[in-house]
Amino acid sequence: MQGSQAHIYEFGEFQVDAGRRLLLGRDGRVLTLTPKVFDTLIYMVEHTEAVLDKNTLMKAIWPDTVVEENNLNQNISMLRRVLGENRAANPYIVTVPGRGYRFVAPVTKRTRPATAASIRTIAVLPFQPLVSEDRDSSLEMGMADTLIARLSGLRDMIVRPISSVSKYAGLG
Repeated sequence: MQGSQAHIYEFGEFQVDAGRRLLLGRDGRVLTLTPKVFDTLIYMVEHTEAVLDKNTLMKAIWPDTVVEENNLNQNISMLRRVLGENRAANPYIVTVPGRGYRFVAPVTKRTRPATAASIRTIAVLPFQPLVSEDRDSSLEMGMADTLIARLSGLRDMIVRPISSVSKYAGLG
């Protein structure tokens, strides 16, 4: 599943951003999935129209772990719930009796531009007191600097240094 990092998959009213590990529903709202349920979705979407037997799916989703078949069944059940499927209609995941599962919805695959996908920039402005008479500029800058230091540890995030935002300390 490592090769899917820069791809966006679209099917029905859904969009899967593999690199950011997001499932988006209509209106762009984020639908929450556990990591293994997301892995199940990605594997199925990448192998659309193929009948995937349970052993193949389990090896792909839990490559170095022995798990019971019920774990896979729960993942499929959760995906069906999130995708809005019911017993009467399965527009996305079909059970092939005695063989496994098949993702049947047409899937469009796009490559996400690498720079837009992986680099985010943020600037933390100096804090301002609720009551202007209680100003302590050292505290305001110190809080901003501490937050900048903490955010700097995040992967794929550029955090502007305190020197870039100190000129905004007097505004407000």
